[in-house]
Amino acid sequence: MVCRVFAAGALFFLTVWAGAVGVLWAGEPYLVFNAAMSRSYAALPDPKIFESRVFPDGNGASLNALQLKHADGEDRYWILFCLPAGASTQVRDIQGQLKRLWTLGYDVFAFDYRGFGASNGSPTEQGLYDDATAAYRSRSETAGCGTAFIRANRFGPRGGCTRLSLGAGAPSGKLRVR
Repeated sequence: MVCRVFAAGALFFLTVWAGAVGVLWAGEPYLVFNAAMSRSYAALPDPKIFESRVFPDGNGASLNALQLKHADGEDRYWILFCLPAGASTQVRDIQGQLKRLWTLGYDVFAFDYRGFGASNGSPTEQGLYDDATAAYRSRSETAGCGTAFIRANRFGPRGGCTRLSLGAGAPSGKLRVR
């Protein structure tokens, strides 16, 4: 009798646990990443200041980005601005931060992770890492410029841009992470 009660209780708790894991797995883009919030505060970027860009994510999809570049042609430091959780380049506050960095003399490149802002797809942890690496490579290949500073807002358990600093293959002395 005791054995049956124990087995029924264990089966009940196993079922509840499996159901909870299933809900979290199915709802990851909404529960963990909160991607819908990044689309709710859309503010079109000023085309006089921001240059809209699209670059490949490495998996056949495209990601949207904003670039602020000085027109004087000088070789400048540039900042890869990795957005915080739930943010987008389409948010006025983020655009204000990008403009401030640009007015300090940096060239700035910011992008929307897959599933955020104007970028398509569904966010995943591995996707964040892949997107950050693709953004760095896209910017460094087209710019051909000096040192990159990465403004890394922690995103996910290890942060997409934080992990980028460890595996981007940047030449020594050419990558700084903040």
